[in-house]
Amino acid sequence: MTDQIDTADHILELERMNSRLLASGDVDKMMEYMAEDVKLLNPGMELLVGNHHEKEGLEAARDTEGLDMSFQPTGAEISSSGDMAFAYGEISMKLPDGSQQTEKYVTIWRKKHGKWQVVLQARNANE
Repeated sequence: MTDQIDTADHILELERMNSRLLASGDVDKMMEYMAEDVKLLNPGMELLVGNHHEKEGLEAARDTEGLDMSFQPTGAEISSSGDMAFAYGEISMKLPDGSQQTEKYVTIWRKKHGKWQVVLQARNANE
């Protein structure tokens, strides 16, 4: 992807691919799209820095009996310079107790050396 001009549709496809990876439980592959020093703003938590935090959280979620989590991107924009972008969407969770929870999210993507990675992810619970 080093010589092509990316579009918002490309960012949306990266988001959808990560959603499919989450559904399949392939957390390691998801981490290829997270910067090593990604900033994570999760509901009710302090700022976390580092993709190992996201990996640990996703692995714990994957291994929790009765927890079903998915996300759907709904929009994206890319900078005129073509090296920064953001996407946003909705996270749906079915919790082990059977209740449902919905969150909104935004991811900031940066293209470095021809590769897109998430450098910031923020989530906000609807309830």
